[in-house]
Amino acid sequence: MSMYGIRDPDWEGAPEPAEVTGDIVGLVRSKDHGATWTDFSLVSGKSQNETTFLPLDDRRILAASRTGAGSVTLFESLDGGYMWQGPLPLTQGSQHPADLVRLQSGRILLVHGNRRAPIGVCSMVSEDEGKTWRYDDRVMLAWDSNNGDCGYPSLVQLDDGTIVMLYYSVGTAQFGGDELCVCVRFTEQQWLDAMGR
Repeated sequence: MSMYGIRDPDWEGAPEPAEVTGDIVGLVRSKDHGATWTDFSLVSGKSQNETTFLPLDDRRILAASRTGAGSVTLFESLDGGYMWQGPLPLTQGSQHPADLVRLQSGRILLVHGNRRAPIGVCSMVSEDEGKTWRYDDRVMLAWDSNNGDCGYPSLVQLDDGTIVMLYYSVGTAQFGGDELCVCVRFTEQQWLDAMGR
């Protein structure tokens, strides 16, 4: 489970990161189906928060994390989440937070709030297990939010291949200033077509 927040200065115990400069992000584990949570591992102590994890196998995990500057960076663990490498910058300022899903094709799709014009939700893909990302080939999935109070997308791919994304928006061109939960459905081929492939 992802945990993030500000480290309590009065805390006397693990973790004790050498250079905590702001919010911290970590991972905790449960060995009893969620009854208790222990075994904290620090991902970053350098002003990261709002992090999503994507296990790729029993050892390799990706973590897409919002920075204090409002961008998304990627961390990688090769040992089940105990040690982390990174960060690899993925987005620019005002492009956060993110969610990740491995598609049935093996590609990894990342979606993130886009709080700069066009305002909505943007996406990009990795075709090499998260090592590189195609920022210049981003695809906008939603672009009609009235302001930057939008995003926090969540993704899933259904058994039939349909990709479903939910996000929130406070106001759109069609619905004025209403608070909305928006559902976008598409296929991987539709996404690739939008990318020009």
